[in-house]
Amino acid sequence: MLSKISLVALTGFLLSPAAAGPVNGNDHSPASKRSPLGISLPPLIPSIPGVTEPLASNAPPLPILQIPTPPLESPPFTGANIKPKKIGYFWTGAGDNIHKDFLVTASLDDDTFGQIIALTDVPTSGNSPHHLGSSLDGKTLIGGGLLSLLKTQDTAFYFDVSNPYAPKFKKSNRALLSSIVDEIRAKPEGGFFITYMGSAVGTSPGRLVETNAEGDIIHEWPEDVAGTLNILGEQFSPHGLAVDFNKGIILTSDFVVPITILKPTLGIQKASTLRLWNLSDRTIISTITIPAGLGIQDVKFIPGNPEGAAIATAVGPGQVWIIYPFRRDSSGKQGVAELLFDLGSKAKDSLAIYSDITDDGKFAYFTITLGNHVAALDISDLNNVKRLDDPNETQPIIGPHYVKISPDKKNLLVTGYFVQGGDISIVNTPGDYKGHWLDILPDGSLSFNRSIDFESIFTRDRGGARPHSSVIFDLTDPKNPKTERRKETRFAGGVSNKFPTELPESSVGFLLSFLVVYGLYAPWSSFIDAGRWFPGTFNEPDIDADNDLYLVGAGRADITGPVVEINMMGYADPKQLGTGLRQRLYARAFIVGSTERRNDRFIYLVLDTQSGDTAVRYGVLHGLAELGFEYSMYGHHNLALTGTHSHSGPGAWLNYLLPQITSKGFDQQSYRAIVDGTLLAIRRAHESLEPGHLSIGSTKVTGANINRSLYSYMANPEEERAKYNVSAENDGSVEKDLTLLKFQRASDGKSIGALTWFPTHGTSMLGNNTLISGDNKGVAAWLFEKSMRKSSDATKGFVAGFSQANVGDVSPNVLGAFCEDTGEPCDFKTSTCSDGKSQKCHARGPLFREKDEGASSCFEIGKRQYTAAKALFDDMGSKSQRIRGSWVKSFHAFHNMSEFHFELPNGTEVRTCPAALGYSFAAGTSDGPGAFDFTQHDSNSTNTNPLWKVVGGLLKAPREDQVACHSPKPILLDVGEVFNPYQWTPNIVDIQTFRIGQLIIIVSPGEASTMAGRRWKDAVKHQAESLFAEETDAKPVVVIGGPANSYTHYITTPQEYGVQRYEGASTLYGPYTLDAYINRTLNYLPTLGASFAKGPPAHAGGPFPPDNTNRSLSFITGVVRDGTPVFRSFGDVKTDVEDNYAIGDVVRATFVGANPRNNLRLEQTYAAVERLTIDKGAIKRWDTVRTDYDWNLIFHWKRTSDILATSEVEIVWETESDAKPGTYRFRYYGDSKSLGGKITSFEGVSGQFKLH
Repeated sequence: MLSKISLVALTGFLLSPAAAGPVNGNDHSPASKRSPLGISLPPLIPSIPGVTEPLASNAPPLPILQIPTPPLESPPFTGANIKPKKIGYFWTGAGDNIHKDFLVTASLDDDTFGQIIALTDVPTSGNSPHHLGSSLDGKTLIGGGLLSLLKTQDTAFYFDVSNPYAPKFKKSNRALLSSIVDEIRAKPEGGFFITYMGSAVGTSPGRLVETNAEGDIIHEWPEDVAGTLNILGEQFSPHGLAVDFNKGIILTSDFVVPITILKPTLGIQKASTLRLWNLSDRTIISTITIPAGLGIQDVKFIPGNPEGAAIATAVGPGQVWIIYPFRRDSSGKQGVAELLFDLGSKAKDSLAIYSDITDDGKFAYFTITLGNHVAALDISDLNNVKRLDDPNETQPIIGPHYVKISPDKKNLLVTGYFVQGGDISIVNTPGDYKGHWLDILPDGSLSFNRSIDFESIFTRDRGGARPHSSVIFDLTDPKNPKTERRKETRFAGGVSNKFPTELPESSVGFLLSFLVVYGLYAPWSSFIDAGRWFPGTFNEPDIDADNDLYLVGAGRADITGPVVEINMMGYADPKQLGTGLRQRLYARAFIVGSTERRNDRFIYLVLDTQSGDTAVRYGVLHGLAELGFEYSMYGHHNLALTGTHSHSGPGAWLNYLLPQITSKGFDQQSYRAIVDGTLLAIRRAHESLEPGHLSIGSTKVTGANINRSLYSYMANPEEERAKYNVSAENDGSVEKDLTLLKFQRASDGKSIGALTWFPTHGTSMLGNNTLISGDNKGVAAWLFEKSMRKSSDATKGFVAGFSQANVGDVSPNVLGAFCEDTGEPCDFKTSTCSDGKSQKCHARGPLFREKDEGASSCFEIGKRQYTAAKALFDDMGSKSQRIRGSWVKSFHAFHNMSEFHFELPNGTEVRTCPAALGYSFAAGTSDGPGAFDFTQHDSNSTNTNPLWKVVGGLLKAPREDQVACHSPKPILLDVGEVFNPYQWTPNIVDIQTFRIGQLIIIVSPGEASTMAGRRWKDAVKHQAESLFAEETDAKPVVVIGGPANSYTHYITTPQEYGVQRYEGASTLYGPYTLDAYINRTLNYLPTLGASFAKGPPAHAGGPFPPDNTNRSLSFITGVVRDGTPVFRSFGDVKTDVEDNYAIGDVVRATFVGANPRNNLRLEQTYAAVERLTIDKGAIKRWDTVRTDYDWNLIFHWKRTSDILATSEVEIVWETESDAKPGTYRFRYYGDSKSLGGKITSFEGVSGQFKLH
């Protein structure tokens, strides 16, 4: 006679495709999915012998399931009429397993401790309430049922706690493929990740379940159990769960197979493994094993750990292990486990060890259930962990299990109960059924304080109570309620819900028949109607709708770092130190978002810096995480940090060693100025968000760029070049198109910003310039913003961003390169002069005859960009198109370029290489020649001074395969394989794309050459036309922006690479660098489609690049003190202005100064021009009319005595033609530093002068 389980299996076999014979994995015809009974069913899970089939030998019989019975009602409960600041929520089971299970709301305040405020019943009983978790906004709690499966009841219970003193039961549900709700982690965009420890019948494998914000189950991961887990003989029973939304990873820990704790059993099946997941696609990267772990119950990331480390509890040996998710073991497998601490004999075989960590990462606490003990560790130094409790102490607690640290880190809440399965289970742990409130002492140790006795409170009405888990709310500040939610969940790392168009092939019969025989689940139609599993039921947006409304915002903030004594970033000349300020630097933030989906948005940043950077990006992302839930939608996936490529900003802020060498290392002041200012710009853009429209147009800009490596460009195929050679004035060697995106708010039609893309290097200011400025892009932005100040069609804070495009071989020095000694053009191939060297070859801007370090030419090139952009902006109605489509999508991935193997479109297999720089890199360009005897177009290292071969070899002699991989580049610096004292250049790069309607933005980490950028854009445009054809009839518009995120030098075509001029020698990853970028971009492009619109934005996680901010070297000395000349004070005028000037004259004054590094005066000014105004009432006032923001007001600083520490400041105003006649004066704002370190502000004021 068949048992019920046998009947289930037999019925399943008859219904499954397997019964008809082997299923071809490549056969997707409808017939391949039909059962012998003619029923067409969607596949659910793979058929895995020994795992999904209950008759297998390693799947013990499921006990007879209990028939659900209506729970007993309890008498009405009247709670205490109090509103404490600290609340404890306890997910509690009735002691008799007959009355309803319930949520207890209790006071944790000192004066009302333990008073019950409310009881919230759920509709069922006997669930054995398990873990409890909170949403990030603190409005929803979710509790799981440990034994719900046995009563064929829902397993997850949701509570509305928007009124924290009166929770309401909201709903319950269950998963289809899995059961036994364990750990819960909230997602920033709403919803939860939940570990379900067992399959639908309590066996292995379990699942990682994902819900949306409403608590509906949207997926059960992993999708490919067989392929991912190699589950044949490998247990998968996820219990512990940790999510790092910053680093894009998940850790789950395997505990026990749930069904093996039930009678009859051959013994509990315990696991010794953890799984490392890729957050973006929810796939398992690797399995990490703890030797003889015998049940890894818990895992939690250590907040603030630079390696993203986590701690895991191994129940069998009673140990705490540290997990390094980004380290690799000796075999190269990702994820390493190391023993951190042995908790001693009480912890060994304790059945359960649960943990919590303070949000500063200093202290960790562990409950040892059978040892009746709570342990405390100081983990602030992982190399010297200290135990803070006495392991031999007898503590006043029985069966401690769930542990939570209060938000203020002053208390620990521990429940004295784990599980009691009764007659059907072999696991029945002792407990005192109390909620223990422990004090955390200043050194991290613990003191038992008081407790809530649930058993005594509820014995009469509910047969006692079993409090398993808890959540703490701190309402001290009602406007900013705090929970104990983990720091790991506060970061909006951005993730992807990947709903497949076809679910994986599987044998589903046993599961379906199981549902039918036992009545475990609702009819199939309920799943289909609810849209909980099948991709076609997710209410995707109407892609045909004429929807052109977006959330739009723009903001600008000051990022000007130290303007003196710091090496300038760009020309790599250690002698080029800042001596003052020509124009302040700014971060300009543009945000575009969906009006319907909170997480569908992106931030495009334009910084007046040489490039984007890994360290700065990390700093900005960490800062956004600290801003809390309101900013939780921003993360790696949707933040692009680009630089205008100005070579006139302060340096010493970059992540890798190579660019730090000329600046004498890393400077925190320079770094923080950029990070903090960028954060402020984002906040201003975010706070300005409101519905609006976007329009895009393009125009030609003449006389603002030329190709500085024309010889390399000519190496590209003639037929390709011919497509762009349209006239004598536009031979196609550079792109003349400027693309502009116009931002307008819908409420009044006013413009809030303009974002442009146009290629021209930020090298108008020459290598002998020592004044900080944003170069020609900074000028263009200033002119545009200045022109909009009085416009009635623009908002007050109008922002103009001038972003770079495919700028790699493009120069603003439009007259070409000439030799300084002869006046003749430089050599076409090598950019050398008559002496065979490059040092005398310099490019000339349009006003090169003005001996002003390039300032006049810089202004002119900026003005030409502004003029074209403003004309286009003003005429957008006739020359633009409205951006249309209801989706705003983004993608980001980190990709290791050191050895990426891939196929070209023609089928050729190629690879990239670890980063290396060639000999021509050291030659520099005509915009900024290098030193010594290096020349461009050098593909033969034998032509070079042998001294440099020795220098390159001292760094690291490249391997033979590295030389072959980079050929024909002769390797000067094998920087990608040098890691001492830390990495010299990046091997891990950012791949990122944004999409709004028909606009696609390629975010490039390097400087793409003109033709490289064209190929990249064309490839994207071609694929987008086919991918998105059904979504919009508008042709794709593709732009490229950069250098962004992690600066990776140059990106050239293979033909340009072969010429080995500067750009090719600086293409880091070999001749197929461009092809690799195109390959990765096209690979991820489908994620920008409307079919992905319901999922959160995509971020593919690791491997993450290093953050070197806390270990970078620095040999930059700080300011020791400031002094004044005898009989002088700070701010005194040394050389005053004259009495009268004509408009167009230059006005100067000098002051007794102090070092500007004492105060960066962000969002302020060092210098000001004030104009005398006399009101009608004859009241005089001085109005500020020029500041550091203005191009024509210049601030010079000069050290006059090293011994006396004296200095002077010169303020210069190049009066403009539109300056008003009147009476003026200068004001100098300074800050001096005493020998003791005190900084004191002061001011200086010049005499008055008249401007005629």
